Amino acid sequence: MTLTPQTTRGMQDKSATAMQDARAWLDGHSIRYLYLPPHQLKIGSLNFWPGTGTITIDGECGRRPEKGLHGLMTLLYGCASD
Repeated sequence: MTLTPQTTRGMQDKSATAMQDARAWLDGHSIRYLYLPPHQLKIGSLNFWPGTGTITIDGECGRRPEKGLHGLMTLLYGCASD
């Protein structure tokens, strides 16, 4: 894939939208988190990058298999809910 200004802007827009959606969901469920600009959210020992969907947990090796906001919901609640 060749990155052009248009594709880069599109990826930034998707990342920004994913961050806004994740923060809105967390706020709507009164879940405390830290926003670590520009790309990361930290919820306790859980680290979430909404733009890529990547989730890690402090003290664990590597990434979690769960991805995205759905994966975050699963890890926080044990099952996905909206």
